Amino acid sequence: MKRKWYIDLGLVILFIFLFFLSVLVGSLISGYIFNKYNLINTIRGNQISLFFDIITLVTILLFSRYVLKLDRSKLWMKRPDTVKNTALGYVAGTVLFVSYMVFALLTKNLTYVGPGSLPLLDILIYIPAFGIQSFTEELLTRGLMQRVIKDKWGFLPSIILPSAVFAVLHFANDGVNFFSVVNLFLVGIVFALMVYATGSLWYAGAAHAAWNYMQGVIFGQNISGRNIGDSMLKFNNTGTNEIFTGGQFGPEGTSFVAIILFLACIYYYYKFKKKPEGLVE
Repeated sequence: MKRKWYIDLGLVILFIFLFFLSVLVGSLISGYIFNKYNLINTIRGNQISLFFDIITLVTILLFSRYVLKLDRSKLWMKRPDTVKNTALGYVAGTVLFVSYMVFALLTKNLTYVGPGSLPLLDILIYIPAFGIQSFTEELLTRGLMQRVIKDKWGFLPSIILPSAVFAVLHFANDGVNFFSVVNLFLVGIVFALMVYATGSLWYAGAAHAAWNYMQGVIFGQNISGRNIGDSMLKFNNTGTNEIFTGGQFGPEGTSFVAIILFLACIYYYYKFKKKPEGLVE
């Protein structure tokens, strides 16, 4: 039986309340740790902040399972090839961001300076840290929202609406410009199509994690306006036009990334259309 509109509205309000409550709890706990151990604006503090997204992740999972009655398979999380899809997704995210680096270096908008001083231990710790942070965002938008909207309104809205929400969630970040808004929307479409093309939220989550990890930890670029500090490699911005440098927002505010994401949209759309099991899972 179809639920009444006011029940759906109540569930949306309840979810928004629980979501922001989980974010607040994570912020309060991590803030206490930062102050107690003087970790504000430190590498360890950045890592702890990313790990604490697990509170929001668990909140979304519990709400999906026990309030909306959606099991893991409905969220594209229960697949026999989870490890394979996670590995392939990580490769995909790496390839996408390295493509940007090649563009930026060839056009002399970035110049390699030398190795950074980020310790190996921290390079490794950032892998699961960004994994949790990125998968939380994917579970919210491409898992829960994409599923609910797809079931209620269909395929196209399930791609467009969560991608718009994903972009809006980053509007408060430093250095937002025209291309950053475009790219945040485009990358949401890319991740949505990844889910439909592979049937796996793990693929999209891993691609998201790899993009952020390569961007900040390996190549030392700002992640949606956020600088995490030291990195494995160092590059200087040598371009003069924000269209190509992204300014404070970083690579995701550049026309280069817009081109890469547009091509990725085409690739995953055709990969999805070639699926033998039908149009949409």
